[in-house]
Amino acid sequence: MAYLESPHYELIREAYAKDNDLAGLVEALSAPKKAVELTARQRSRLHCYSIVEGLLYYQVDGGDEPRIVVPNDEDLRHRVLYEAHDTPITSHLEREKTYTYVACNFWWPHMCKWVRKYVQTCETSQRVKPAPSASAPLMSLPVPADCWRSVSMDFIFELPADARGHTGILVFVAALGRWCGWPLCGRA
Repeated sequence: MAYLESPHYELIREAYAKDNDLAGLVEALSAPKKAVELTARQRSRLHCYSIVEGLLYYQVDGGDEPRIVVPNDEDLRHRVLYEAHDTPITSHLEREKTYTYVACNFWWPHMCKWVRKYVQTCETSQRVKPAPSASAPLMSLPVPADCWRSVSMDFIFELPADARGHTGILVFVAALGRWCGWPLCGRA
């Protein structure tokens, strides 16, 4: 979401101070020599975080792309989800695609649950989403006992004409042997 506007980044920076869990991390990473009180869990995960231009980034391991940590601010998280789901560029992606889109650049605890709830409550997504029982299950075709016992055929027309003026083909398919044949034919 490189197009996310800078006011959003400024709001994220400001929200770090209001988030009790992240304020200590931001302070510890901004001034490493300063003694900051952190929980045991925060100390054990401190190596996963970094600060760049006032934004807190989270990175699971060295091969992972750093992602901006979104503070525990409901309005801010909804703004990020809006940018990833409701804008014309994304046009109401399904849950998995919305999550993937958000997770490329942002991180917060239980983000998958937030995305699921956001997409489930999106009126447009629910209106256009196909019903799970809209189509009947596919039935498999019976396997024929012998070759040429089951043959399918189809005509295909409006092809470019060959040297003799044929503009179509007749296609035969033998189900067991997977043999295909296509004699040329003209339109009658």
